[in-house]
Amino acid sequence: MEGISWFHSTDYSVRGTTITLEDDIRVLSNVELFSEFSEEQFRLLAFGSQKLTFPKGTYLFHDGQSTDGGYVIVKGKVELVQQRYDADHVMGTFGAGDLLGEMAIITKNRRTGSAIIVENCELIKISRATVHRILGEYPELAVGLRRRIMESVAAMASNLEAVETRMRQIDDS
Repeated sequence: MEGISWFHSTDYSVRGTTITLEDDIRVLSNVELFSEFSEEQFRLLAFGSQKLTFPKGTYLFHDGQSTDGGYVIVKGKVELVQQRYDADHVMGTFGAGDLLGEMAIITKNRRTGSAIIVENCELIKISRATVHRILGEYPELAVGLRRRIMESVAAMASNLEAVETRMRQIDDS
């Protein structure tokens, strides 16, 4: 894929700065979904992940695309957009520490929107296969992940209801 740099090792260099596995662990440990992970589990998650960079204006993924994992934003900003009435509508803007594709790290599905890089980004891609391997080794984590995802889905449903109400108000005016 053009414009994307792939990194995967315990130490690597981005623009002259050495980034270590410990840096990735620090970023991942601030993601709410992984709050119950131990140091060893974070190490496995970070080691099994990929570091990606995307320039501004690039699509991270497209609406309807099949999923294979999620993305934690290390640096930069991403907008999640949906096409409605022949126009892109911004559903949210995400920055450092945010996880995009929370459901995709657990189960295969289709993207419900497109993600556009609005500031040059550094991301950590977490594959579903990596998460499944960790859950296979530490099945007790599945309970916490399930609970957190259910809370997230409930919050998203509430937000969608508010958006739908607002869209109706716009259509009625």
